[in-house]
Amino acid sequence: MFNGKPLYEKVLAVTLSRQSSGEFHSDVFVGNLPDNATTESLTKLFEPYGVTHVQLPDFTERRLSKHRKHFAFVTIPSHEAAQKAVAALHGKTVGGKELIVRLWEQQA
Repeated sequence: MFNGKPLYEKVLAVTLSRQSSGEFHSDVFVGNLPDNATTESLTKLFEPYGVTHVQLPDFTERRLSKHRKHFAFVTIPSHEAAQKAVAALHGKTVGGKELIVRLWEQQA
């Protein structure tokens, strides 16, 4: 149960706006990652954009489909840098897979 509602095998994504030194950070969703993706490899990929944090969840295997859905969230210190990362990396082939990279917007 979450906020009094049953979840039934749903994956939740919760994001918080973070503020540091008066600036907000932007979270970037990265999907369709190759099987061998690691926190280190994603940090290196996003390094030119000032990545400050990479979260690669370990619960991304869906029980019903038996297909692994690899994704991560990357924190970048400015909205402008995050937009540049999305423009440069969305559709880029990494490990034989075309990345899905987009700004993460909190769902209401």
